[in-house]
This record gives sequence, C-alpha cells and structure tokens, in this order.
Amino acid sequence: MFYTILNTALESWNLWCAMFKSLPYGDPYIATLALFVIFATTSKLLAGGETT
Repeated sequence: MFYTILNTALESWNLWCAMFKSLPYGDPYIATLALFVIFATTSKLLAGGETT
C-alpha cells in the first residue's frame, strides 16, 4: 500500500514537472513555485480570504 501511494505521488510530481521542462530552470524550481502559489491561493480562498 505504501509503495502504491509513493509511486502515485512520484508519478504525479513527474507529470507536473514535465509541464515546466521547456522553461529555463522550470524543472524543478518554477514547478515548485507554481505548486506553492496554487496551494496558497486555494488555502486562502477556502479560508474565506481575498486573493488581492
């Protein structure tokens, strides 16, 4: 079960990073930054805050 979850997480991360491969320093730096921004924005919206 653990390896299934780990494999799914790693495959998801590889797929996410592949979208940023064509950008300079896109994989993993811009991919990590984009994921952080999406996570922070979603958290703020769910908490009822404004994004501006």
